Amino acid sequence: MSVFPQYEDLMTMIAARSGKLPFYISIHSVRQTRVHHHDFVELTFMLEGSGSETINGVTHRMQPGVASFLLPHHIHHVESDSDRPLVKYCCMFDINLLFGSAYEAELSRLLFRVGSELPSSVAFDPALAAQMQSVLDMLHAEYVNKDGIGRNSFIRVKLTEAMLLFIRAAQAAADAPPPSGELSEAGLDFGEVLRFIHVHYAEPLTLDRLAEHCRVSAAHLSRSFKKRIGCSFLDYLHRLRVESAASMMRSTDMTLIDIAADAGFPSYRSFSRIFRDLQGRTPSEYRLAFKSVGGG
Repeated sequence: MSVFPQYEDLMTMIAARSGKLPFYISIHSVRQTRVHHHDFVELTFMLEGSGSETINGVTHRMQPGVASFLLPHHIHHVESDSDRPLVKYCCMFDINLLFGSAYEAELSRLLFRVGSELPSSVAFDPALAAQMQSVLDMLHAEYVNKDGIGRNSFIRVKLTEAMLLFIRAAQAAADAPPPSGELSEAGLDFGEVLRFIHVHYAEPLTLDRLAEHCRVSAAHLSRSFKKRIGCSFLDYLHRLRVESAASMMRSTDMTLIDIAADAGFPSYRSFSRIFRDLQGRTPSEYRLAFKSVGGG
């Protein structure tokens, strides 16, 4: 059975367009979501209810005071324990909002460790939970107030404060042993397989490297991947990289050569060929078509 995660587009989800801050926050009520990933980062904070969330194959409990942070293309889904919905703050944004000077290098370095060296989810103690909720309350109020003086600056400041609270709590919890992923296919942990791909897709990632990380043979991994996911490892990697590149084309002014490199393609020639195969047009045609309908 295929478990290919659904892809969600930043531009569709939060309607970020030229001249608008690529940021969104609201209080969501949800019972269950499908397995998905997206090109924006997401910070959530639980207010009511209980359930579970799986991020890159690692499952944790959701209850009031639990915060989660996902980097682009981290795969995840949530499920309530009962018919009662989970109520949480959901904050989605372009990660570049947090970075504007060399003084933020430490925050940048720590954020990109989430999901690998730092946990994606943290249970705050009551005092810190109250502090985080207060910050998010102010952030939400400012987001709703479209005419506030210095609104964008205020949002950026409060967003940075929220992320620092999360990072400090995650750093403190980093020495705790992570939960086990779901085992399947003769002991192969597919949660870890997909986590590793989604964390390292922009690097020189090969089937052999993935197999070595999972401590199985490349042949066994290849067969199991096709059976479980519904496509080959390389097809999955190409699709993930193309989705990342398409997002950068819509939301940045980076050159296509730089985008190809940042998305993990070994050369512009392979990027152009694979992009055309999956999107039905060349990268240049894709960017031009997006701009022509008001995207930039």
